[in-house]
Amino acid sequence: MRKLLWNLFKIAVIVMIGYGIYDNYFRTEPTHTVSVEDHDSILPHTEAEISKVVLGESRKKQELVVYEQDLSVSQTITTGILDLDIFRKTKEVKSYGTAIYVVDLSSLNEDDITFEADTSLVTVSVPHASLKTVTLNAEKTEFSDVEHGLLTWGDIKLTPEQQNLLTQELQAELESAASDPSILTKADLSAEDALQDLYSTVLHTLDPGLSVRVTFR
Repeated sequence: MRKLLWNLFKIAVIVMIGYGIYDNYFRTEPTHTVSVEDHDSILPHTEAEISKVVLGESRKKQELVVYEQDLSVSQTITTGILDLDIFRKTKEVKSYGTAIYVVDLSSLNEDDITFEADTSLVTVSVPHASLKTVTLNAEKTEFSDVEHGLLTWGDIKLTPEQQNLLTQELQAELESAASDPSILTKADLSAEDALQDLYSTVLHTLDPGLSVRVTFR
């Protein structure tokens, strides 16, 4: 009987030792599990994939308003006879308007987008900002008092044709002022900031690690 118990005890010890060896060497759990999210975040992005995102957003915007500029111009109205100062009347007209500048994104294609994988930098080449419209604000137009020659009196009265011609001239002067190189430079700077924000926002949905640089053609 004792011998039988002793043999059972030895068998139990051998089984326990064997289970320990199996548990340590064959059932060891992995030390790290890569989640689907981790896996996706380390996948490299292709230039084609990035171009698709940038071009898709550009097609939505078409023409992006990037800058507005308030303008003012002045013009002198003169009437008289015989080209003599004593018969001349003059009045200053000051007109106001607003210029709108846009960047046309409809022409962008894959050649305008480059991707540097080693630095995660996306470069987008866009057209310069351009003048879209100039709106004359007739309600804000200011008229000075009339300056009279020695033999003149009363206000300067314009015919409908003369008033229309004056409006056209003021509009032309506002458009000329809106095309000043210094204003176009400001429009480009504003466009660069606006487009960098636009493309950074949409590309960060693809990969928060991407950075954006905007250049002009």
